[in-house]
Amino acid sequence: MHTAHLKIAAGLLATIGCSLAAGPAPVVLGSAKTFAILANTRVFNTPTSAITGDVGVASGNISSLSNFGLVRDASQQFSTSAQVNGRVMVGTDDAPTPQLLAGAAVDMQAAFTDAMGRPGADFVGLQNGRIVGGNLVPGIYEWTTAVTIAGDITLTGSSTDTWIFQISGSFNQETNMRITLAGGALPQNVIWAIEGIVTIGANTLLQGNILATGNVEVGANAVHNGCIYALTTVELNMATISCPGGRRGASPADDDIHTGMCRNFNSNSVCDRVCDCRVRKFECFDSRR
Repeated sequence: MHTAHLKIAAGLLATIGCSLAAGPAPVVLGSAKTFAILANTRVFNTPTSAITGDVGVASGNISSLSNFGLVRDASQQFSTSAQVNGRVMVGTDDAPTPQLLAGAAVDMQAAFTDAMGRPGADFVGLQNGRIVGGNLVPGIYEWTTAVTIAGDITLTGSSTDTWIFQISGSFNQETNMRITLAGGALPQNVIWAIEGIVTIGANTLLQGNILATGNVEVGANAVHNGCIYALTTVELNMATISCPGGRRGASPADDDIHTGMCRNFNSNSVCDRVCDCRVRKFECFDSRR
């Protein structure tokens, strides 16, 4: 009897077009979400890389960025690079950049803590940490060991579904291995929380945001659809990094980022979720992505 009721309820939901997200609640990146790469200490680069989104070193100076061909902006608040579609910022830039970076670093740490601490893993120790292929549905995946991507995998789900990968060890994606999305899944809804170093091999494809306590190394000609957040150092080697939904103003002062309820400029309606609001244009962004 109960089964019949569940089937009827499911049918009604399908009839009215209600769509429920699968997987855990999204991880909020806060003010860190505008950064394609955010590191605490240093970002090394072997040209030529292509980065979409801001690049920041929270506690470093201009020498903390290597081989970007930086050009200082007249405002002294950031630099530009032919390899970066966004701003390049360090902790010694003029105000308000240091405050922006400090806030982003706090949000980066909070996002990592949140992602690693999510309870109720749906899959524990999948393939003993050596993933040789397969289709991964939305959910929380937990490993207490290092993880190696040794085969192509696909993340299949809708645009509202979420994946969180909790790895208590290093992460290695072997050369030429590909992680792809299917069914409308979005890279901003994929989180790799890694308590260790990260090695992304040459000629690979990776989807999702990386939150790592150790160094992150991206190999030659790797393509990463997502953002990289490292509590230490990031190293790039002719890599392509695209941060989905990254928001870039003309200068750090143009961001005016606040978290809370905000009004949409076009409809003047209160957003139904916590969002990041760019005050000057009153645009509402979903901070879950």
